[in-house]
Amino acid sequence: TIKHYSTTYSNFLISLNPISGKINFMKKYLFHFLGAFGACLVLAFSSTNLKAQTINSTIGNAVGCVGDTVTVPVTVNMASGISVSAISMSIGFDSTKLACLGGAQNLHSSLQIGSVSNCAIVPGLGKQIKFVWTSPNLSPISINSQIFELKFRVLSSGSHVIDWDLSPGQCEYANQTGQVIPNCSWLFGSVSCNSIPINVSLASANGCSGDTISI
Repeated sequence: TIKHYSTTYSNFLISLNPISGKINFMKKYLFHFLGAFGACLVLAFSSTNLKAQTINSTIGNAVGCVGDTVTVPVTVNMASGISVSAISMSIGFDSTKLACLGGAQNLHSSLQIGSVSNCAIVPGLGKQIKFVWTSPNLSPISINSQIFELKFRVLSSGSHVIDWDLSPGQCEYANQTGQVIPNCSWLFGSVSCNSIPINVSLASANGCSGDTISI
């Protein structure tokens, strides 16, 4: 459910699309003066532009041993001309394999004001890392870099997936008019632990100055 994001950090603002109104008016205009063919050309051009609006969000990978603390980067790349005024992200993982050490950390400078993040239990889903950001004064930004880091403690060996919760409303970007931006891609990451720690200990020996001893 999308709500007004000036009053809550959990959802976005929904509003009427002024672009669709302009397209409808233009369609009527072209039907009157250029016929149906001209209107179809404008609508096809508009649809192409909307489909080109893409944002790629990627959870990175990390390698560590049981007991290690690992850092997983999260990066965002926005197509030319794309900007956002609100972000909502839900990131899942197996809490029996990985222990989250807080929410999103080392935030991109553009996201440090207006953001909320934590690691909490979601009923029916287990633990998730939540991140929500709304732009002060709804000013849009464009990012093509790492936006934050996730930190985990490795609890067991193996390859452990870190994924996006792609159920409706959980991972979204919205523009300055509150419209959810379509055609975004969400790439999963992982933490790999292929071995368990090896404990090495040294024995002790006695000797005097000048003696040769073996350990």
